[in-house]
Amino acid sequence: MKTIGRSGGSSGSSVGEAEGYAQECLLFQADEGLLSRTVSHVREHQRLSIEKAKAGGKVETQRLVFTGEAISALKSQLTIDHPSRTVAIAGLIWKAALDARSRRAPTASAAVSLVNVRPRLKTPLPDGCIGNLYWITTAVAETSGDPGMEHFANRVKESVGRVDGELLEKLAAGVEAHRQFHEQLEGLAASNTTDDSASLYKFFSILRMGLSQVDFGWGKPSWVTILGFTADDVAPVPNLVCLMEATAGGGAVEAWVSLDEQEMPIFLQHPHLLQYATVNPRIQLIP
Repeated sequence: MKTIGRSGGSSGSSVGEAEGYAQECLLFQADEGLLSRTVSHVREHQRLSIEKAKAGGKVETQRLVFTGEAISALKSQLTIDHPSRTVAIAGLIWKAALDARSRRAPTASAAVSLVNVRPRLKTPLPDGCIGNLYWITTAVAETSGDPGMEHFANRVKESVGRVDGELLEKLAAGVEAHRQFHEQLEGLAASNTTDDSASLYKFFSILRMGLSQVDFGWGKPSWVTILGFTADDVAPVPNLVCLMEATAGGGAVEAWVSLDEQEMPIFLQHPHLLQYATVNPRIQLIP
């Protein structure tokens, strides 16, 4: 909000009259409705991730970088309309990760995506509104018949596309939010089995959030990343993919991928993955 005021000394004062001024202040406020109701949802999702992490084996994390040119080439291989960077990369990683565990013959797979709700609201939030505002969406894909990368990218696009203005208005009512979330949990439970008949992957994107532009007074960061995805005393969380802006610029994306340590070497040798991504290249710091 903007606050405008004027200050001046009294008549005859030895202190000269202050010049008029305009002061702009941001009002940092939290939504008392939708934001507060999502807390229990987030905790439940975290509980599922922790239980899965504790039940699994050792996990390895690797950093992949997709240049802007590579992403454009990747998107050109998809026939779906206007695929985003997130959709294209998620489809590729989902496919490659499943191929890395093909020896376990999964019959189905699910991908959970955290969708940033802010740009999808019909009524924009104030710039200073703080808090995590996102929704969880699930994509389910059959794996029989060895479907291609486009099959998985399309499933991601469809699931994210369901988070639109109409849905968000229903979520704000509260009751619909709980119903929708429990439906998502049922889908996760069905895909998060203890045997190897299904596999669950979690995608988290901080693209376009402007973290590289954050300046607390000592300059903008030279490199921004997110580490420490842990579940209690288990680190890191398995089958987790985090996408973020790469310092290379030009629309480049970094992907931090956590998989079972036995699957990771196979994943990193996937021919389609190597065609578009570079494994742990030298970090180019932002000047």
